[in-house]
Amino acid sequence: MEQTQKRGYTPQDKETRRCLEAIEGMVKTKAYRKHGYQLLEKMDVDEMSIPNRLHLYYVKARYHDNQFIDTSNAEHLESVNDLMDHLFAVAYQENQPVRDIRYFFTRANTKFELASMLQMGSRREWLLSKSKAITDKALEYHPDNRSFRWLKEQLAA
Repeated sequence: MEQTQKRGYTPQDKETRRCLEAIEGMVKTKAYRKHGYQLLEKMDVDEMSIPNRLHLYYVKARYHDNQFIDTSNAEHLESVNDLMDHLFAVAYQENQPVRDIRYFFTRANTKFELASMLQMGSRREWLLSKSKAITDKALEYHPDNRSFRWLKEQLAA
């Protein structure tokens, strides 16, 4: 695959991105959420550009996040955490910079939410330290971001 294809510049990559954005809208809506997720599952991640692959993982994470909001089932929150960690691992392996601030916030906030569900222990402390590190780094580059400023306040409480 050529470098231009990896970076998301081909017409097929642009079409895939538009599909992912449409599916992202579906997973936000309870009535279409499961259908949107089924469409995501049918997509061939190996045929996608790296940016589109990362966005697919993000949209899957959004599906699970919305399911968690609706059901309070912690397994969905664990899925969000796993998907966001995988997103960043793939980006690192492929030497693809992550520029979408939503990816960082979802990762940091999910770790914070998971830690908040735990009473005590090393996993809770580890999750909180990771959330804090992501938040601090994001605020270095985006000091006025209200979401990260809110999260920093929550972490300090």
